[in-house]
Amino acid sequence: MSSDSVSPQDDCVRPLEEKDEKIVKMLIGQGVMEGLAKANNKFITNPLIILIILILGLYLNNYMSFKVDSSNILTYITIIIGPCLILLPILGLIEFIHRPKFSSNLRKIIGSLDLIKLFEYYNNNNNNNNNQEKEKENSGWVFIHKNEIIGIILIDGLQAGKELNSVLGEEEGEISNNKNLFKQIENDQLQNSNLRKRNNNNNNNSLKSKSENVKEKENLIEIRHFDIDSPYRKIETGVSNDLLIKVLENYFNKSSKVDKIIIQVKPFSNWQELILSEFGFKKLKLDQLERLKLNQPKRIGLLGWKGFWMMIEKKDWLERRDQIFASS
Repeated sequence: MSSDSVSPQDDCVRPLEEKDEKIVKMLIGQGVMEGLAKANNKFITNPLIILIILILGLYLNNYMSFKVDSSNILTYITIIIGPCLILLPILGLIEFIHRPKFSSNLRKIIGSLDLIKLFEYYNNNNNNNNNQEKEKENSGWVFIHKNEIIGIILIDGLQAGKELNSVLGEEEGEISNNKNLFKQIENDQLQNSNLRKRNNNNNNNSLKSKSENVKEKENLIEIRHFDIDSPYRKIETGVSNDLLIKVLENYFNKSSKVDKIIIQVKPFSNWQELILSEFGFKKLKLDQLERLKLNQPKRIGLLGWKGFWMMIEKKDWLERRDQIFASS
């Protein structure tokens, strides 16, 4: 954190370790399911929905003869009886419709190729940032506060911008029908462990090498996961600042070939958009998405909310770097 009162021995950013896997997955899952409550709230506070509830409620009051008697003050409560009777089933219906969609999204993310073997996929082992072979290597960092993990940031440089396959299906207990996924996991892990021992030209026939070669042309990496425990999301805590600074300093150093970092911001993640904008990330327009071959984020919920892509370029960070450090 940035506060002078913070103890550096306690509050710090460190590389991802194997023992962190359960907590990291919990933070990622928590971030996904928070969207359910926010989607329900967004729907019920929509002005059109409020108007419909009031109209139907007042009609119900009239139909049930819930009328105000000026001689009895308690009868004024009857005004809200109709709207409340309409509101309650709507709340239940919204939850009934939204929950399966968010639960399905959670299963896909938790069962994705990067989280099945999280430590192996995001294992940094990067002691020398000048090693060019490390630039495309996946990395992960966690923020420690009072000996607990309260924030994570995971970087995907091998399959940046691509939607990862999942071994879990959309329904509870459902497993993906794609039998090649498990073989792909084993192959990807083997290729990742041997990446430092061979030249890039040796694996032109493998899926990951093809993906890596394509992304090298763009010098692109992706922040695959960026999640912080809700009480520590405000910029003032310094948690998000420290995690982002760690990534930007690591990948935008002088010897690095990386010149673009992207992130897909989930719906309702206003805190992410705020801190990313502070650091110089910008929303990508349609033509930029097409040029980078990025898919449009999928819509979710009754009102079709969707996230968006943001990107920062190396030159933008170098221009803003001193300002960020001065304010930290």
